[in-house]
Amino acid sequence: RRHYHKATHDFYFQKLPASVLQSFLSSQWKDKEKGIKYTFDHLRKYHDAILKCAEFSPYNLPRSYGIEMRPYLDNLEKELADAKSDGKVTEQDADPICFGLYKQLCIWAVMTGRVFVWVFLVLQWNLMARPMNVDGISFQNFWANGDSVVFKYNTNKKDRKGANTTEKHCYANPENPFICLFLALGCYLCIFQQKFDRDCNKVFRAQSQKEKSASSSFSKALKKMLMSIKDSALKLQEFSIRDGHFHPHGVRKGSGTHATTGSMEPPPIPSVLLRGEWSMG
Repeated sequence: RRHYHKATHDFYFQKLPASVLQSFLSSQWKDKEKGIKYTFDHLRKYHDAILKCAEFSPYNLPRSYGIEMRPYLDNLEKELADAKSDGKVTEQDADPICFGLYKQLCIWAVMTGRVFVWVFLVLQWNLMARPMNVDGISFQNFWANGDSVVFKYNTNKKDRKGANTTEKHCYANPENPFICLFLALGCYLCIFQQKFDRDCNKVFRAQSQKEKSASSSFSKALKKMLMSIKDSALKLQEFSIRDGHFHPHGVRKGSGTHATTGSMEPPPIPSVLLRGEWSMG
């Protein structure tokens, strides 16, 4: 059973009218003080969350919910599209981190002695992973297979049972040690080997730490590293990162983009989607 925030009871999905969510979205879609509006994708996720959570409930949403929400969301999308063309919509999405910036971040991590940032970053790029996926990696989630190391999550965002998670083969990069997964992971395991003399088999977080604690530490350490680099803001702009849109999730976006556009003969799109465990529809 799933509980959200500090609630002790689940939603009454069978009694949830569309007017409740519509009223909530109407209060969330714009900031009157700043005179800005949020993107449709940002607001749509509230509706998607209702539908997803309802799948775990023994009761169905009322039929009127879908009938009433569909035209409301269509009108909201049109209105926000018009507002976006007028420059009145604020985007909160992370900008993709391109391969050039990824390499530069790895170099900065190594040169400043931030081994944890280095290995977390390299793993996230190679696995096309969300930070939370790297956060939960344990020693049972990867093993040697020939000249590669194979990673496989227990679960992912859309597959909480772990029935459809895929194996991901990762290889060494002897031509560039800064982005070599084998070297980064080897250095981390050697330097922090005292951390693994414990009952917990997680690679990046201790037994007492909560879920997502390692990904949170990575995000903070990555931003702290950037703050320590002279003119880092200008360097981010050189790599097309807008002010306020640098986020670790951009590593996942950039890795997928690089895989599909980084050569004249990229891998098939389904293979990239399976690697990143994106939905194919």
